[in-house]
Amino acid sequence: MKFLNLHVDILRSESDRIRSRPAFTLVELLVVIAIIGILVALLLPAINAAREAARRIQCANKIKQISLAVHSHASAFGGFPPGVPDCTHINWKQGGTSEGAYCKGPVWTLQILAFLEETAMHETVVRAMDNAMNPADDFEHFGHDTHSGRPLCGTTVECGPCCRFNIGPTTPSAYLCPSAEFMTESIDTYALDRWLSKGNYGGCWGNSHYLGFNPRQPVSESIKASRGAFGIVMVPGWKTAVQADEVNSNRGRWKMGEGLGSRQKDITDGGSHTLMISELLGYNSREDARGGWVLHAMGSTNFTARTGPNSSVPDAIAMCDTTISREDPLHCRINRFNTNVWAAARSRHRGGVNASLCDGSVKFFTDGVDLEIWKALATKAGEEVYSDLP
Repeated sequence: MKFLNLHVDILRSESDRIRSRPAFTLVELLVVIAIIGILVALLLPAINAAREAARRIQCANKIKQISLAVHSHASAFGGFPPGVPDCTHINWKQGGTSEGAYCKGPVWTLQILAFLEETAMHETVVRAMDNAMNPADDFEHFGHDTHSGRPLCGTTVECGPCCRFNIGPTTPSAYLCPSAEFMTESIDTYALDRWLSKGNYGGCWGNSHYLGFNPRQPVSESIKASRGAFGIVMVPGWKTAVQADEVNSNRGRWKMGEGLGSRQKDITDGGSHTLMISELLGYNSREDARGGWVLHAMGSTNFTARTGPNSSVPDAIAMCDTTISREDPLHCRINRFNTNVWAAARSRHRGGVNASLCDGSVKFFTDGVDLEIWKALATKAGEEVYSDLP
């Protein structure tokens, strides 16, 4: 009995001790919450910075993959893919046949699909050449009765994104930078380039503008000196191409110009001193064509070094959303009348852009890179070589 009473006394004593233990006051609780908030505020930027660093590395790896695909194409066909294989006599014309670009081949992004393990898309591109005259028209509504010749997927006049031959509405993952905003708005500029989706990588077009010229006249030395790794290539047969819409003779694989782009011997400035691929940014608007991954328009699949990375100077392009605020770095102006169009390399990485050189290496170029160095790197035969690269 004494043992039980002693046990009860012990339990009561322990209970009294627990009840007498002081609880957290409101002030103490608020202090703890404040400390936790400070720790979270300190950690979040570090976590976000680590995530962005990982995304930047992933983006650089995608540029590396694209660059290797370009070199694989060169190994298979003897040269880089043309930036734009052309058989339109006024060859600075961008857009589709409605703009007078009656005969074009697929841009470089479409020509390397097989080397990016996009075999089905590649086969569609090759097959489309037998029916299409201009991929800017036909890869967004391939099968349309009046834009692609013989309909290949039923009799629907406008099959839209559901058509199994449409590849324009689906950007391959290799062409999407993880740091860039996902574009929910496809391109529908003036209802002429319907359903085209957007990507984030472009080929270097030199350090000037679209570099259009009259193919029937000699090319000026200034244009030659300002050309980049990619550009306009007149394909064999362009002289007899009929400059009109819906011409059967303008259909065929001959428009691809496979391997007719830059060759190693053409890059006299050196592969390690010549830009190849850089990042681009689209704007989430149906009226803005930047990033359009099947288009041969400036800012869609190509850029120039006329302005520096992430330049505050507005892009001058053919398809621009003019409602963009002047304070927005993507502010632009429209020019649809001549060759004087250009677009800067741009990214959402803080302080610069990822870009590859023609030797396949990938570097991060800061926004503050000297513009003259950036311009020199953009040319393949400008005879300006900087040994001390950024």
